[in-house]
Amino acid sequence: MNKAIFGLCMGLAVVSGMVAKTGNIVLDSLAAQEDLSILRELIGRGSFADVTSRPQFVTFPFTFLAPSNEAFKKAGDLGTDPRKLKSVLAFHVLNETLYTQQVVEQGGKTRMAVSNLIDDWYVQLGANKRQMIGLRQTERGIEIVDGTYRKGEEYPRIIRSDTKAGNGVIHVIDKVLTFPQPISTVLESSEEFSELRSQLQRSNLGSVLEVAQGVTLFASDNAGFASSGISGQTPVEELVSVLGKSIVPGTALYSSMIVPGTSYQTNNANYKAQIDLGDNGAVIVGGSKVLRADIIVKNGVIHRVDKPILA
Repeated sequence: MNKAIFGLCMGLAVVSGMVAKTGNIVLDSLAAQEDLSILRELIGRGSFADVTSRPQFVTFPFTFLAPSNEAFKKAGDLGTDPRKLKSVLAFHVLNETLYTQQVVEQGGKTRMAVSNLIDDWYVQLGANKRQMIGLRQTERGIEIVDGTYRKGEEYPRIIRSDTKAGNGVIHVIDKVLTFPQPISTVLESSEEFSELRSQLQRSNLGSVLEVAQGVTLFASDNAGFASSGISGQTPVEELVSVLGKSIVPGTALYSSMIVPGTSYQTNNANYKAQIDLGDNGAVIVGGSKVLRADIIVKNGVIHRVDKPILA
């Protein structure tokens, strides 16, 4: 755990009933919740107070995803860099009021929302776009789709919901949100993408993905490559053409933005990826089925598909 934050937690002796009103809507709403003392102390510092004290928190809608004390303890050392800590807080603030019922009504589909994270050290979506966050109803409750990417690792979830604060709402979550990582980091973390990594390197498209400002990658797993006929013997020119069909440049197409019946220009100038619906509502992209949607990365989004797009 961050030693500085731990020290703040241990030194906090004021109970909720004794906390004076600060005029900061978020801070005052957190005051009655004793398991949020670490967060309350962090946003109460002068260098971070503006994250939740700007005028829009009085007049405009917002959603604050508030990590519990236990969430901060599980997060490990967050460091002491003010820029990073301010970005951590900004990532937990959404620019709309989103109640849990609105997520439940999506029927398990991911509800995307814009966060306040805009620092280009952590987000590279282009045109000063802010990083996105998803919320969805699962068997675990409402999960937060953040930068979590390792297979089997659980997303943060809401453990206490719908505390009204001014024109906004606060939800308590069980994990500090993870910043979205570069595409290369996500692909390297999973053995199921080892063949894709190899072919992206051979084609030099891996470096193209890394520097793109807003990009969508339909990423086939190893099983998909094995049945596709693509291998280390495939000529590089052919490889560039095929893999280019799996890349939509210039925009991050989150699942909530993908519209069946539409097509999107890919990195292959001669190919537009057609979006269709398959059995049980499965999304089909150029004949490839989306198996896992919305792996959020620093500069866009990855959707895992069952095979490379060859159509």
